[in-house]
Amino acid sequence: MRISLSASRYQCCVKFIKQVFIILSMKLSKRIDYSLLIPDATDAQIKKLCSSAKKFDVGAVCVNPHYVKLCKKLLKKIGVVSVVGYPLGQNLTETKVFEAQKCFRDGADEIDIVMNIGAFKSGKYGFVLKELKEVVNVAKKFRKKSKVIIEASILSDSGIKKASLLALKAGADFVKTGTGHAGPATAGQVRLIKSAVKGKCGIKASGGISTRAKALSLIKTGASRIGASNAKAILS
Repeated sequence: MRISLSASRYQCCVKFIKQVFIILSMKLSKRIDYSLLIPDATDAQIKKLCSSAKKFDVGAVCVNPHYVKLCKKLLKKIGVVSVVGYPLGQNLTETKVFEAQKCFRDGADEIDIVMNIGAFKSGKYGFVLKELKEVVNVAKKFRKKSKVIIEASILSDSGIKKASLLALKAGADFVKTGTGHAGPATAGQVRLIKSAVKGKCGIKASGGISTRAKALSLIKTGASRIGASNAKAILS
């Protein structure tokens, strides 16, 4: 069956589709933590990140602690996320606590904490939980949010679930799939985290997300945040 449309009706349909696309883009943009975490990031690159963040109206930028103050100065209506124990997670607990405190004092709205993966894989669950609680409690004292990075790409399925439960028990607001260094975020990882936390905290998918299709697929699977270094590719 063929449906014919007049030129005016066709143009109305096109306009409507474009409007729907814009609305969906706006909703997606606010789920994105627009990241620049490379070791050689310069002031100029961070300024460009912030300018681009405003252009695409993302939810937040995610930067190393050194750049929190600069981002906070440049961004008034967009959140600033920083990282703690990044990227390996094997800093001393005292170091992570201090780093979290400094991030918030410098203006961070949220922190992404790298779990001590080595301790976790060694079966030191009590130590991992205690450390996470100490860092998460810093966020709570500042009335800010925290995410725990579990590096799902190098964990077994049961390990992903166990790590997610530890993050939840520590009081984190989100479980984050990974730093991106160990591998990309997958729908399978998100499903496992979702099955463990059962809606009691959010899920941030991060690593290798560079298309709108993948971002939307991960959101459909259960991710409530997307960590991405190329917001333009996802939102344009």
